[in-house]
Amino acid sequence: MTIAESDGTRLAYIAEVTEGTTPATPAFQTLRYVSESLTAAKNSLQSNEIRSDKNLADIIAAGESVSGGIDGEFSYGTFDDFLEAAMRGTWSTDVLTNGTDRKSFTIEKTFDFGSASFGYVRYRGCFINGVTIDMQPRAPIGVSFDILGMGSDVAAAAIISGATYTAATTEEVMPSGTYIGTITASGLTLPAIKSMNLQINSQNREQLQIGSDDLAGVALGQFTVSGTLGLYFDSIDEYNAIKNHTSVAISVPLGSVTSEKYTLSIPVAKLMSGDPISGGNGNDVAFDVDFMGQYDSGIGGTVQITRAVA
Repeated sequence: MTIAESDGTRLAYIAEVTEGTTPATPAFQTLRYVSESLTAAKNSLQSNEIRSDKNLADIIAAGESVSGGIDGEFSYGTFDDFLEAAMRGTWSTDVLTNGTDRKSFTIEKTFDFGSASFGYVRYRGCFINGVTIDMQPRAPIGVSFDILGMGSDVAAAAIISGATYTAATTEEVMPSGTYIGTITASGLTLPAIKSMNLQINSQNREQLQIGSDDLAGVALGQFTVSGTLGLYFDSIDEYNAIKNHTSVAISVPLGSVTSEKYTLSIPVAKLMSGDPISGGNGNDVAFDVDFMGQYDSGIGGTVQITRAVA
């Protein structure tokens, strides 16, 4: 017997036409990833039935909760489908604005047991509940997707009849150095930036039902965009923008290859909090500036992603 290994595990997905139902003869897209934590956690209950011998009468299966995450390193084109689902929008002439579209996936894990023996675990009705793009010095640009699903299948020893698998993308991983352009916040001259993360949250929730272990559906919650800028402290402008609750437009360019770049734009953002901290000897004075986006009538949303930027 060969024990399945993480680096021999394939992760693949396909968009669903009917939420919670895997398409027939699916054409799966193989996904590049660093780690994953998708689970179908079984909800078990203990019977409260009284027994004179003081024993537990029964342990009851009460449905399951599909959730977890997929972590990756940002590369051009690799995560466009998941970004679209997280934004609840649709790419239109390479522009994506958040909206209220519903997009779900079947996600499949393939485990290799050796000797041409495999195990397939499939999660259905998977919605992208949130995404974090993390930019740290001397590191790849990280991307993490939070997932909420409707149900899962019994593990199988074979692919779905007629299923095919498209190879993963091959574009290079974007590092945090030259692949991040000049980050701007209108009206401010930002100092050198230590780090940045951007969080898109859908705040979805489970819709429970009787008669099935699957969810009845996934409800879309309030859409929010927030993040943190790690700034060196070289002027009072950013601090006063926080104190004055000033609106700024934030723009984040990602990529260095012509026509393989993204621009992330938040037209109206508030700097929420942040105080310069001196620390101790040998430290730079720096501060984390938390920000949050709000609706902008100009784009009809809160955040916009443009791809194929020259």
